[in-house]
Amino acid sequence: MTNLMTALPKPSASLEGRGVPCGAFEQKAPRHHVNFLRFDLASMQLVVACADWGSLSVAVKHLHCSLSTGSYRLSGMEDALQTQIFLRDHKGLRVTTQGEQIIAHCRSILLHVEKMQKISEPSTHMAIDIRQ
Repeated sequence: MTNLMTALPKPSASLEGRGVPCGAFEQKAPRHHVNFLRFDLASMQLVVACADWGSLSVAVKHLHCSLSTGSYRLSGMEDALQTQIFLRDHKGLRVTTQGEQIIAHCRSILLHVEKMQKISEPSTHMAIDIRQ
């Protein structure tokens, strides 16, 4: 069985002799590339909890994780999105304008996941045999 990707010539290689520079048709990585693999539900829960409580230390207590883990997850989300979700100061966390939008999306995703979990739960309806 032939691998189709290796069997086809590269577009840039076939145009080299025609004055088109090699690599001219290669896709460039977008400037604002988001690494979605850095997102997980626990990180989204943490972002929402931080927004609700206004404090990372309080949020991690409610989510039963360590402060270092929470800090790592929060900075990971911000790094992946290449934006600051919270402003940090001695009073705690304040949500940025972009952070408000991100938190709204996190809430929506978590709500959808909760709805999916309810679908997969065993039915609480009982079947009643009405035959006599």
